[in-house]
Amino acid sequence: RYKTRLHALIARGPVPSRRAWKDSILTYLTQNCDVSNDESNKPEKVKFFASPLPVNVVPKENLLDELRTEENGFIPINLAVEMNCPSEIISALCELFPLGATVPRPDGSLPLHIAATRPTGSDNKKKPDPIVSDNLTAIAILMEVYPVALIIRDGKGRTPLICLLQNHASTRHAELVEKMIKTVDVDVWTEEFQDHVDQKNEKVPFPVPS
Repeated sequence: RYKTRLHALIARGPVPSRRAWKDSILTYLTQNCDVSNDESNKPEKVKFFASPLPVNVVPKENLLDELRTEENGFIPINLAVEMNCPSEIISALCELFPLGATVPRPDGSLPLHIAATRPTGSDNKKKPDPIVSDNLTAIAILMEVYPVALIIRDGKGRTPLICLLQNHASTRHAELVEKMIKTVDVDVWTEEFQDHVDQKNEKVPFPVPS
């Protein structure tokens, strides 16, 4: 189905287990990175999340090409979120290629839009679901890497917050909603608004900041 090795590993899913799936992807990423002692080549670290990769690795050219490659409408980070990969994979991909968080799918949805549709709460309060907790971590990582995504709308005019509220509404909790409505700088908001106007691609009227 997929030509690149990274896409294929991600698309394989949790076989034989979620941990084995995670380890196979992380092994591939690590094997295709170089150690860099050049401070100027080190990506800027996002303080919120901890990547499972060593702090001084950079992707080799072949891996960087894979991280940028779109197959069937997905670059690896989009596919990883679509497949509900463990949050360690999301953080590793974001460390190696943070621009991936800014790349939309053909339907206009960013990785954060996709992640926001995943369950982030459980009706069973006595037995927490570890995958649900992991989904919360993945959302936090994507918000930290590309906070502007919070105000970007997909092809249906939905922000990530709307996607969040449209899915699994009964298990949503106030803390997550609060995080997703955190203040976005008005200059960033205005720039995004003006970009839509200039491109004349408004499907749903975009709110003008007051």
